[in-house]
Amino acid sequence: MSIDLDVEKYYQRIDRNLYVIFSGIEPCIEYINTYLIVSSTNKGVIIDPGPHNSADRVHEVLKALGLEKSIELIIPTHIHLDHAGASAKLARLTGAAVMTHPRGIPHIRDPSKLWEASREVQGEIVDHYGRPEDGFNIEILEAKDLLDVVIDDVTLGIIHTPGHASHHISILWRDRGILFSGDSAGIYIPELDIVLPTTPPPFRYEQYIESLKKMISMKPDYIAFTHRGVRRNHDFLEKHYEQIKSWFETLYSIDKKDPEEILAILSNIDPNVKKYLQHRDRDCVINRVNIKLTIEGLTKEIERIKKL
Repeated sequence: MSIDLDVEKYYQRIDRNLYVIFSGIEPCIEYINTYLIVSSTNKGVIIDPGPHNSADRVHEVLKALGLEKSIELIIPTHIHLDHAGASAKLARLTGAAVMTHPRGIPHIRDPSKLWEASREVQGEIVDHYGRPEDGFNIEILEAKDLLDVVIDDVTLGIIHTPGHASHHISILWRDRGILFSGDSAGIYIPELDIVLPTTPPPFRYEQYIESLKKMISMKPDYIAFTHRGVRRNHDFLEKHYEQIKSWFETLYSIDKKDPEEILAILSNIDPNVKKYLQHRDRDCVINRVNIKLTIEGLTKEIERIKKL
């Protein structure tokens, strides 16, 4: 299907062989970043294709760049609807294979259980994302931990990074030192230059911490957040590691359920939260909902751990 849109506003060239395509839903198109890597012979890799309802937009951008028939792989960092919903449709449109965590493969093939579970957790937002197409007749590859994917002069290291989700992977572009973190290292808000955790239920704290340790040990030069932008690392991952620990320890020590009350408490220990709350009225409505889910995921994980 062809759609009429001003293609140029939906993507940016970051450098000679890396693009970002804005695949978020209106009015928050920049909330989801789909990354496009192009090799020296114009073979492409898409990381986090975005929600199903943005698949046509991503395809139009590929056509504008002359790459709609040059995509080799589509790699969602995990199978949540905002990251992977477009996978099957884009695979059909481009002829590319989809590579995902082994736990995610059944949900790419048959997204019905994922769709119903997402509706239960996120409500009407998922209707805007759209129900993913079934992936029974597309090529699906297993993203094994520590696998290196080589396409011409592009080498991508697969790292299993559970915690946010059991089926989460991150991807390190080895030659460039760019880590595509999905949701394994939080949400980046570039206009404030802050990171906030994204920990919707069912979040697993200990796995998340171990995944952060793995990513820190790789010492990436840059972090490419799906939400939303590329940021030089320096010690950004280390700071997020300390941040999520302080959030967890604080919430573990109190008995609060209300998200607003919890955010107010966290703002006293985390300057990122304080800055966010001061500017929250300008934030994307979807992120405002996700912040509440983040608090819910953390509190439910603490309840689970206390019962062990």
